[in-house]
Amino acid sequence: YSISVDNLSASADNGLNLKDLKADYSRMTNGKQAFNLKLASFNLADAHQYLELVPLPAALQQQITAAAPQGALENLVVNWQAANNVTTAYRINSKFNRLSIQAQDKIPGFNNLSGELKANQKSGQLQLDSVNSMLDFKGILRWPIPIDRLNGKVSWEIQDKATEINVNELNISNPHITGTLNASYVLDGIKGGYLD
Repeated sequence: YSISVDNLSASADNGLNLKDLKADYSRMTNGKQAFNLKLASFNLADAHQYLELVPLPAALQQQITAAAPQGALENLVVNWQAANNVTTAYRINSKFNRLSIQAQDKIPGFNNLSGELKANQKSGQLQLDSVNSMLDFKGILRWPIPIDRLNGKVSWEIQDKATEINVNELNISNPHITGTLNASYVLDGIKGGYLD
């Protein structure tokens, strides 16, 4: 079967406000699934209202709720493919403004980040252009780090069981430090990885 909507706009008293939504979902008898979504803009503060409508595992819904996402996504494009409920491919592209999430467990938090994300199952790129932000490495640093200006590029590539993360010309400034970070980190499950 398949379901699709095109050029859907909807609003409700509870804060729901969707504009120019295009989406489709299909599930074939051989177990293959596909989901595609295009949305001009989306306010993440409203995401909790939609979680009950989406068939996500309870643990994932709890993580999203605990992260308390805030901010706006623009020009969101999501493509997902699966076979027998196992993801085989995905792609997500979006610009984001004033994005914030709460730190939890080993996942860092941040406040007021702006930029653009392009990612798929093999690689990704995060372009940052933010002012008056905060980074929270809960469990690593005692307090969040205030950031006056943060811009630059972070990219990653996944091959087999290793992920290589590259930081290029990441400019950081706050009242205590100003600098540019260039780094490469290989996360391969052996002794925590390698930093260059």
